[in-house]
Amino acid sequence: MPEFENDAVQKEVTELLSELIRIDTSNPPGNETAAARFIQDLLFAEGLKAEIIESAPGRGSLVARIPGRRGQKSLLLMAHLDVVPASQEGWDHPPFAGVVDKGLVYGRGAWDCKGMVAAEVVALLLLLREGFEPGGDVALALWADEEKGGNMGAGWLMKHRPELVQADFVVNEGGGHALPIDGRNHYTIQVAEKGVFWTKLITRGTPGHASMPHRDNALLKMSTYLAKLGTLKTPIHQSDIVEQYLSLRLATIGQTFKGKLQVDDQLLNELSKTHPRVAAEVNTLVRLSIAPTMIQAGTKENIIPESCEAVIDCRLLPGQTAEDLRRTLDEALGGLEEVEIVPIQADEGTVSPLETDLYQNITQTMQELDPGCRCIPYMVSGGTDSRFFRQKGISAYGFFPVSPDIPPSEMLSMVHGRNERISQNNLLLATKFYYRLVKRMLG
Repeated sequence: MPEFENDAVQKEVTELLSELIRIDTSNPPGNETAAARFIQDLLFAEGLKAEIIESAPGRGSLVARIPGRRGQKSLLLMAHLDVVPASQEGWDHPPFAGVVDKGLVYGRGAWDCKGMVAAEVVALLLLLREGFEPGGDVALALWADEEKGGNMGAGWLMKHRPELVQADFVVNEGGGHALPIDGRNHYTIQVAEKGVFWTKLITRGTPGHASMPHRDNALLKMSTYLAKLGTLKTPIHQSDIVEQYLSLRLATIGQTFKGKLQVDDQLLNELSKTHPRVAAEVNTLVRLSIAPTMIQAGTKENIIPESCEAVIDCRLLPGQTAEDLRRTLDEALGGLEEVEIVPIQADEGTVSPLETDLYQNITQTMQELDPGCRCIPYMVSGGTDSRFFRQKGISAYGFFPVSPDIPPSEMLSMVHGRNERISQNNLLLATKFYYRLVKRMLG
């Protein structure tokens, strides 16, 4: 397959990512329209019209489409424009400066997810410049609001303007990191994700002066419930997808855990002593998890509060439901008589099939770029915009190829963390991948 000039493409995708990082799209408030307009201008200069759709002022998502010529199945490349907030402290370079230092691009969104945005956009520009005519539609969607659940971005468009992003197959974020084992790289294809259930717990008590404490204190009730959740161990459920991934993941950290196929609490305890990050990763892939994230009570130092509210982030395995969560909370808290449960967001876990043209083409394209490699199915513990498409029966896969010189634990620590960065070589690899994937599927 003809290849482009590597140095020129690497320079272009690096500069695009730096520019995107400099456009602060921290969510909240988002301001994704500014980044969408920047990309819209780039595409228009190459002859491709792109539409920006706002779910609210400043909350813009971009959609573009190259029409297919032969009625083949359509492919949607997508990513998100918003990023999580970042403080200035603890960074080697300012988080919104887009600094390139020693072959690395620093900044919030470098990994999650503006690096993917840049690679997809440049791949599309390269195809436009060479006059590529796809057999089926090639679409691009760059979303607002993914970091806050997607209901102002992908979820909004799928509800109000679904015709703009209609596709047979979707490529999104969520997979692509390499597990090097015995001289062979194993790249993950995200085919599943856990359900996201954000839930508010409310306890109530008798208000009064703090100089006369009593037992009917809403805050004390809540603290008791949260302590119970902190020690909760839900049952382990290990799917075939997770088992295949974990057998390889554990092989990357040494001979002690190589060949371990079944996860139990003993294995997790052993892991936590030597590889706590890996233990946390394994734990969340095999069980329903609950993490308290916010709490609010009281209005003054000397007043016993009338109520206390806490938010818990619950991640459910595919197949688990809201009723399963309620049953888990009932058992963990010893009954729900004194606590009110208010759903904030409820999205069940989703799975895409492995026997599709896109899954095979992702594998074959990656094997062109890294001969001898394997691709394996993978489930993420977080939620992505892929769920909006899977819920409509559209096969969606997460794949942003990650250089094997970056350990998975290091990559995960950078996402939403300090010193988020990506190598220029990795940006080039990803751009090549999307360019070749489109040509392989629709050429």
